[in-house]
Amino acid sequence: VLDIYTWFPYHPPGHCSDVKDAVLLDHWVSGKKISGKFIYNASLFPSKIPLDFYGCQLRVSTFGYMPFVGRKKNTKSDPKKVIFDEGLEVRLLKHFGEKKNLSIKFLSLPADGGLWGVKLWNGTWTGVTGEIIRSYSEIATGNWWYRCHLIEEAECLTPHSVDEVRWYVPCAK
Repeated sequence: VLDIYTWFPYHPPGHCSDVKDAVLLDHWVSGKKISGKFIYNASLFPSKIPLDFYGCQLRVSTFGYMPFVGRKKNTKSDPKKVIFDEGLEVRLLKHFGEKKNLSIKFLSLPADGGLWGVKLWNGTWTGVTGEIIRSYSEIATGNWWYRCHLIEEAECLTPHSVDEVRWYVPCAK
């Protein structure tokens, strides 16, 4: 017998991503007369993303970069709390947070000052890319360019904006 287990983040309500219990999905049995089968025939890949996140926190690595992320402000009541007041990605995150019952926590400028981030000689990254890889945050914004072909540790979403650049170079005489 082989037991198949999984875990469900955000369940029960209030646990957020702090998962303590594994859940038995199914038993695989095999023997001399049986080539092998699951007893319950349960889905091995059940849906794990809930519709309601029960106020759990989504940590966001970002910095001010208009028109995507506006000015950074600190609140007087809590100087450690960072708020970004405007921008396309800020509005998208706030809307998503309202619909999914998530609290959005903006992290301040990356400690290394690397903005989007660059790859260092030792294979590590700076900036918001480094914060994602080191799990300081769950998501990066600020026109974070598509890097999935460069970083195995990150998963990219479908881009919400596309831009193009045209270069005009004078012809040789």
